[in-house]
Amino acid sequence: MSLDIAICAQLGGFKLDAQIDTQGQVTALFGRSGAGKSSLARAIAGLLRPQSGHIRLNGETLFDAKARLHVPPWKRQIGYVFQDARLFPHLSVLQNLTYGAGSNLSGLDQTIALLGLETLLQRSPDGLSGGEARRVAIGRALLSQPRLLILDEPLSGLDGARRLRLLDCLEQIKITGGPDILYISHDLDELIRLADQVTLMAGGKTLTTQPIEQVFEHPEAGLAAGLKAPISILTGTVLDHGEGTTRLLLGSKPDNGQQAVFTLPRIDADPGHRVRFYVEASDIAIALTNPTDTSVQNRLTVEIDTIEPFGAGTLLVTLSGYGYKIRALVTSQALRNLGLRNGLCVTAMIKAVAKVGLNSIDR
Repeated sequence: MSLDIAICAQLGGFKLDAQIDTQGQVTALFGRSGAGKSSLARAIAGLLRPQSGHIRLNGETLFDAKARLHVPPWKRQIGYVFQDARLFPHLSVLQNLTYGAGSNLSGLDQTIALLGLETLLQRSPDGLSGGEARRVAIGRALLSQPRLLILDEPLSGLDGARRLRLLDCLEQIKITGGPDILYISHDLDELIRLADQVTLMAGGKTLTTQPIEQVFEHPEAGLAAGLKAPISILTGTVLDHGEGTTRLLLGSKPDNGQQAVFTLPRIDADPGHRVRFYVEASDIAIALTNPTDTSVQNRLTVEIDTIEPFGAGTLLVTLSGYGYKIRALVTSQALRNLGLRNGLCVTAMIKAVAKVGLNSIDR
């Protein structure tokens, strides 16, 4: 997906000022409630008409204020799944799905299997749970053969089991080469699992668009996710599984000459699969040497990039290694005692049990 957006829209007392230039299979709109994520998505879908600017999707202009061009929603080939499923109440699940498919039913069986809808086909929408209804809504949108699928906080309000099942379905859509996705969320775990690029929003404005591994270097991203400490997002390839553990080969590029084995609590991923995870800065300790008489399994040789004040008596140390920026919190006393400084080579120590968040299989 290629998105080129530069628009302004006055919505009562709220102003939307958005600029995006991005490519990726899954782009996430991320920010706190009221940031303008849904308003921007509605503008892309044609449900909201900006006062100025342009919207281009895969090189095609969908809106251009100067040219007075506004392609209507039904001609944009965009599927939109709202937080409330908005199924047709007088139609069965199967009829809702075939409505989306129109005269082309070639992908019906595949979509039903992909979303696990086999046992729901004859039920009416009022007999579905929230998670079931959203799976049907996603299936209906997929069967319309959109070039872009917009998902507006599709997991909002679901309990743990239903949330995980729908998240698995969304990941399968990505893995099996489904349509490009614009994913709206303020949940970190969902982004870690699905997003390639993240557009960060606050107060109606787009602040930055970056790969998921980099966007949390922006302070507003941590605020939006409700983080108490900065995080580092890492990616590794599954090597094997042990008793309650999974070993990864860490390193963003196989040819960069810097890779390491990293241990996580056991995850459901076969050897060879790419896995994305994150660790909090408060779960990383720094040593001047690579100690062997320690229970900490993950010890990474890194270099100090920057040291910045973070809070009372605390500093944020940014470390470079394996193609990533890894951030750790240290006390002022530890900084003095260890003599930490920019350019110093140190060991970052991360306990396997310190890993937090949901793993993403990025096949």
